[in-house]
Amino acid sequence: MGQELVTALAECAGPAAAEALAVLVTSPETEEVHVSATEALAARHSPDSVAPLASVLTNARTARTFRRHGIALGGLAALDTEEADAHVLTYCRTKGLATEGPRAALRTIADRRTARSA
Repeated sequence: MGQELVTALAECAGPAAAEALAVLVTSPETEEVHVSATEALAARHSPDSVAPLASVLTNARTARTFRRHGIALGGLAALDTEEADAHVLTYCRTKGLATEGPRAALRTIADRRTARSA
């Protein structure tokens, strides 16, 4: 049921769908649903995904949330907004760069900024 809901919400536009996906990320559903909902939020490439993706980063880093953090960081970095970049940079400053997710997100931001200044 949860996976079907993620699929349906992923096809919907607007902040209400993003908010519903954010609820699924932390719902009592399975980890598979949590990951799928985070991936759907990241794939939206929409400013209405910034707050829900940022909220994923506030969850404690555990074996269960590790993958979601990387997905959220990548989704935020791809959005190309100051707010989204600020969330990525704050995460990297406070949580570090020990894993590939934060490093990849920083590379995305750096590459984009370098291309603009060229």
